[in-house]
Amino acid sequence: PPTKPSNPQPAVGASDVKLSTNLSWRGSTDPNGDPVKYKVYLGTDPTPDDGIAGFGSEYRGTVDSPRFTPTDLKYDTKYYWKIVAIDGKGGETESSIWSFTTEKAKPDIIITDISIEPSNPQSGKSGKLIATIKNIGHGSAEVIKWDYKINGSTVGSSTYDYSSGLINNRLKTNETYTAKIDYNYGVGGNYTYDVHITSCSPAESNFSNNDRSMTITVNGPPTKPSNPQPAVGASDVKLSTNLSWRGSTDPNGDPVKYKVY
Repeated sequence: PPTKPSNPQPAVGASDVKLSTNLSWRGSTDPNGDPVKYKVYLGTDPTPDDGIAGFGSEYRGTVDSPRFTPTDLKYDTKYYWKIVAIDGKGGETESSIWSFTTEKAKPDIIITDISIEPSNPQSGKSGKLIATIKNIGHGSAEVIKWDYKINGSTVGSSTYDYSSGLINNRLKTNETYTAKIDYNYGVGGNYTYDVHITSCSPAESNFSNNDRSMTITVNGPPTKPSNPQPAVGASDVKLSTNLSWRGSTDPNGDPVKYKVY
């Protein structure tokens, strides 16, 4: 018969195995030089076999090379597997029974939307910075923290904390949560508003999608009109005179008009 299949990957007793893992093993050789194929058994039963009359079978198929890719692994599950090497002429050799445990389902938090209130902020006025997060992972999240930044400087933070008692549920798959903080706007101009997820418990499966940004235009007032003509306190001013002054500039580049009193 063929030699015994050995050297399984994942290794015996491995944990935190990805659902996309490939199963592999050291291939068998046949003393007669016959080509060897492999019957694959995989399941949650500690003794994977053909079952009884096909019921309860962990048989997954026969492959030509020492490699098999399962497509239906579940999170946080212990699997048992074995390989039977066959030579097509009745010779067969069974491997030991091996096992591994798959990874736990993890959250994946993204920022789906950021916005401000009011939508047309004014210089020197207060408003709200708003952020909505969403869990697109397969596991629930208990504690999530994120920062609000203006032009790269942190101006506040929010926390989704299941353990605080203020929130009744973990953030489950496809659930969202919205939070907002107060912010006082400075001088007029354009600002970069950024929200960044700083931590998540349990740890996320993906850390590359934790930012979202937008540009805020804060409306500032025009500069003060000055340099009046006629000059302040002038006398003997002709009735036909024209009133003039040094024009204002707008920090946002908006056109400026003048109300005359």
